[in-house]
Amino acid sequence: MRFQIYTRNEHEPPHVHVHLPDGEVVVILEEAVQAVILRDAARNVRTVDVARILAIAEDHFETLIAVWSYYNR
Repeated sequence: MRFQIYTRNEHEPPHVHVHLPDGEVVVILEEAVQAVILRDAARNVRTVDVARILAIAEDHFETLIAVWSYYNR
């Protein structure tokens, strides 16, 4: 899986795209409560993979929000 933050004046709210062989998951980085929220997942992405992605995003929240903010604010 590959976490990607686009740098072309991405729209709010802060989020990260996660690419997998079976599709893509988009995770919202909710700054106010320092939590991650599933915004969208490709239909063929397994539930176990979504749970793993959310756990990774939560563990690396500060880094992800810092990178998103650097390129998009």
